[in-house]
Amino acid sequence: MFSTLSLPLFVDTTARGALNLYSSERVNAFGEEVRQQALAFAHRASVALTLTSATVGASLVPVTVTVTVPL
Repeated sequence: MFSTLSLPLFVDTTARGALNLYSSERVNAFGEEVRQQALAFAHRASVALTLTSATVGASLVPVTVTVTVPL
């Protein structure tokens, strides 16, 4: 494992999970563009988790999304 990027996933204002990106290809694999795309994805996933939590009316279990990225 050479590079990792981990971002929290929020339900309302509470971190309830994480988006974890891994690259075994090289050190410093996640440049600014990839970080911005990951932040946008984490934000959208957080909105989805918040809406799901509100719809279901119950607390969600902690969530972890893991992606291995060949760069």
